[in-house]
Amino acid sequence: MKKLTPVEEQMLLDEIIKNGKKEKLIQQYWALIYYIVKKTFRQKYLLFSDDDIFELRNEVFLKLLDNDCKRLKVYNKNMGVSLTGWIVLITIRTVIDCVKKKDPVGINKRKQTISFENISNFKKNVNTQKNIENNLFLNQAIDKLPFPYKDVLQLYLIGYSMDEIAKNIGKSVPATVTIKSRAVKKIKEII
Repeated sequence: MKKLTPVEEQMLLDEIIKNGKKEKLIQQYWALIYYIVKKTFRQKYLLFSDDDIFELRNEVFLKLLDNDCKRLKVYNKNMGVSLTGWIVLITIRTVIDCVKKKDPVGINKRKQTISFENISNFKKNVNTQKNIENNLFLNQAIDKLPFPYKDVLQLYLIGYSMDEIAKNIGKSVPATVTIKSRAVKKIKEII
């Protein structure tokens, strides 16, 4: 499907909430959510099947449409995130929650350290056990960040360009770069 303008997103949201036309949401975001689930699994270095992707995609739609579209009603365009960006963030968080359920002990209990000399290296690391553990530890630290730091860093680490992230959060590219560098600084403080 084509990317919607902010006006089109608001019209879609109104149709879903006021008129109950939930199938339009599914049609618009079906492929995007599939792509984000798959990309997030890969970024987390997790093994997955097509069934896992389909299951999590359905879980995302259930979260969006559950309780009379509660999560969609909470969405506020004044928060600096487009509706598409909001749905991407819910999708990423759903995958992360699934990963946490599969690892109930949690990476925080494992005393791992991570070098933050170049955070972009995490996107290029080979798939070794230590890198997987470090990446999971990093993601738990990211979860502790406030908005928009958390969202910018999550989108950056799954492979979005700074231009794409800026569009998703409704900020300029220089402002987004500043948010990312501040997020990295906060991650260092957390760890």
